[in-house]
Amino acid sequence: MAYGFNKKGFSILEVMISITIISVGMVGLFSLIIQNSKIYSTNKNKFIAVMLAQEGIELTRNIRDSNWLDPLNPAWDDNINSGGADGTFVIDYAANPGHGVNEISGGLLYLDSNKRYTHTAAGNTATHFYRLITISTPAGCDIAGCFKVNSKVEWSERGKTYDFQIDVFLYDWRE
Repeated sequence: MAYGFNKKGFSILEVMISITIISVGMVGLFSLIIQNSKIYSTNKNKFIAVMLAQEGIELTRNIRDSNWLDPLNPAWDDNINSGGADGTFVIDYAANPGHGVNEISGGLLYLDSNKRYTHTAAGNTATHFYRLITISTPAGCDIAGCFKVNSKVEWSERGKTYDFQIDVFLYDWRE
């Protein structure tokens, strides 16, 4: 029986080159998938941080507005900046404006059973977000009823610390 060398087929070299090209393509594809996953995680955390910072501003504004609606007629900045004492505070949705904003160090946020963020640790799951509200009397504010509210959210991700801040000025515009 005679074997012919004129038959068409793939040589080992051609197969190796094909496998190399396919492997390079697959490595590129998997790198793209991993990078997109990291970007998704970072963007998700940035979005959460923006919403948490905005919530801090809105909760502070709610205390001011509740003071205006209170029939006992407290000062507009009662439980926020009473007596002009600047400082850093924590606040969450469960804060009772009648008790004021608690002044404590640190601002680690926890998720409760309803997936809401809170500063209460008992029975809740710790997150990697911190939120602090800083109240200050701005220099150069000509209006007597004026203070600056800074809501800062900070978090760490893959060894890098990020933060997002919002500054607003609250006024006693009813006076």
